[in-house]
Amino acid sequence: TGTGANSQPTHWVKVGVHDTFEPSTVDAKDGDIVRFRFLPRNHSVTSCDLETPCVPNGHFDSGHQFTFIQNSTTSVDYPIGNNTNPVYFYSKQEGVCQKGMVFAINTQADTFASFSAKAKAFSESTYGNGTAGWNLSTIANSTVLTTNFTSVVNMTKRKEIAIPARIWGRGGGAVLRKRWF
Repeated sequence: TGTGANSQPTHWVKVGVHDTFEPSTVDAKDGDIVRFRFLPRNHSVTSCDLETPCVPNGHFDSGHQFTFIQNSTTSVDYPIGNNTNPVYFYSKQEGVCQKGMVFAINTQADTFASFSAKAKAFSESTYGNGTAGWNLSTIANSTVLTTNFTSVVNMTKRKEIAIPARIWGRGGGAVLRKRWF
């Protein structure tokens, strides 16, 4: 947490440290700002409900923020208004929510522990496809990269394929599965 001259209190949260939010919770007051700083890889800050972690609730989504730079200045602000009720978030990068990559503002320690445990027990099949941050796309007659960035595939027929969101960079990309169809 920090403040500057004539500025709002700012709570800094690192996104992506070993697939975590650091810190995992903050207490913020009306007028504060929670600033999410994105570290290398491809993560998001996506709001969800306490009872359904890893499922977006549509209130807030930073989109995927892809960066290669360790000291990146890529950040997204979440201003705290006059409602200081608990707010819950996760990263929609594939598989990390289920590893416990969740975050909360203004929550109790025991409530956060329960929220984190629910995220780790999350099953995509419970909520349908796409809830963990991927989308399915169709690409015709295109050259695309595979998930490891080393292979190139030339599509000669119209096929539904999956491409990692990180290839498309910022804004969520266009993929849902890591396998080819």
